[in-house]
Amino acid sequence: MRHRRLFFSTLLAMAWSILPLKSAFADDLNETIVVTIENDIFTGSDNNYTNGFAATWTSDALSEYEKGSLPKRIANGLDFMPGFDGDQDYLTFSLVHQINTPSDITIANPPLNDQPYSGVLLFGTGLFSDRPNGSQLWTLRIGAIGPVTQADHIQIEFHDWIGADEPLGWETQLPNEALFNIGYLRTGTVAEAGPSSRFDWRFNAIGSFEIGNYATAAAAGGIFEFGGRRNDTRTTVSIENGIGIVPEPGAARSEGLDVSAYIGAGTFAVAHFAPLDGTTFRSSRSVDYSPLIGFTSVGLTARYGRLLTSFSLNKGVTFSNTDAEVDYGAISIGWTY
Repeated sequence: MRHRRLFFSTLLAMAWSILPLKSAFADDLNETIVVTIENDIFTGSDNNYTNGFAATWTSDALSEYEKGSLPKRIANGLDFMPGFDGDQDYLTFSLVHQINTPSDITIANPPLNDQPYSGVLLFGTGLFSDRPNGSQLWTLRIGAIGPVTQADHIQIEFHDWIGADEPLGWETQLPNEALFNIGYLRTGTVAEAGPSSRFDWRFNAIGSFEIGNYATAAAAGGIFEFGGRRNDTRTTVSIENGIGIVPEPGAARSEGLDVSAYIGAGTFAVAHFAPLDGTTFRSSRSVDYSPLIGFTSVGLTARYGRLLTSFSLNKGVTFSNTDAEVDYGAISIGWTY
């Protein structure tokens, strides 16, 4: 029990660290907190990437902060990064927890050709730049994979609570290892039609890469958005959750209900992904998979006042040897303050 208390105390401290205090002289800032839950219960499956939790704080434009504030000091330390000018640039902090399991969780010793059990805990910071025809995002993530993430206890207790099958193979999970990753994402608006047209839409091209012992991969894809207030959302893409839509940093509060939808697709070229390849510096289980992974996402977003919501369904074809598919849904709830 002591190691569990230490884990959740550390988790709470990390979650608190993503909530920088506003400057006492800047009460009109539009900062945003978003909580996302991903689970395959939405698609009726219970395997592979089975659950994820993320909490993200996003600043207002860094130009809006007082000199000496925490976001301003961090931004000054990152002003050497290419493509940033301190005007429409934003800072993000995130905390992510993920659970991965094999196809059949009722087997105590899963087949070696199936995805290993693993838990992942990541703390990340990012510098986001918004421009009229696109955006870019640099990210740095550190964390751990293995029993230290307490993924086994979380899933076992949750399944016991909802009356689902007990996962029996957590004794075979990947061992503890520290994780370090650097990532870059670029989006560009290829074509769009504004609110003055009969049908308000936008198509964005997406490219990204990640380097590290958590994931080393590159992705390319596109996303078609349509509906109201599209300019208050931005596109994200990552190997663990494909394409997604999250609130635009610094977006003004909505005066009414605004709803938009999106559909996206793309491909990852993967050189390394720890939940599949296993740990880098310690011997562990691993599974063969295709280096090219396709993914699709469809979703709906809504804004009302300070409230932000999003729901999406996501699918990825992951393993070449079993043709297994990763299916899950995601719900995001955010608050602009």
